[in-house]
Amino acid sequence: MLYYNRPFEQQWTADDSTINKMTHNGNAIFGVKLKVPVDQYQKTMRTSKYSILIILLTFISLFLTELISKQKIHLFNYILIGAAMIIYYTLLLSFSEQIGYNLAYLIASVATIALISIFIASLLKNKMAAILFAMILTIFYVFIFVIIQLEDLALLIGSIALFIIISVLMYFSRKINWDKL
Repeated sequence: MLYYNRPFEQQWTADDSTINKMTHNGNAIFGVKLKVPVDQYQKTMRTSKYSILIILLTFISLFLTELISKQKIHLFNYILIGAAMIIYYTLLLSFSEQIGYNLAYLIASVATIALISIFIASLLKNKMAAILFAMILTIFYVFIFVIIQLEDLALLIGSIALFIIISVLMYFSRKINWDKL
């Protein structure tokens, strides 16, 4: 430490009265604070805070898929898809306790996306619509994973990405005649 940064001299000889007279020895203390990395529980908690956003975006995407394919999906099927998405967070937590967050996120996401996509394919009898829906869900889950991994830029990147998602939804919903539904 430089002399200017501490309340005592650079050197002294036999007289240690300067040190003994100091009433604020705390001013001479320096050190390092180590940052504790975010563990899987904190990452899972941060992921679950995005759950409403992901579930809402999924239902909006499912509704737009329903409108574009001109096939109705029953309310009960929406509830089942919502239940699968809620169970996703339990899967994520239980797997992350055993194998770590990143691998748990991959397993839970792939399992949930596959389950919902296969269910959509069987409901709509349209594999292309199910593949498109799986790609949309994959984008959502990758987006959340990236946001969770970022610490300093999470708000900025998240806000920009949400703006892009809303822009895409506006673009694809502009030609829908809402009066004929």
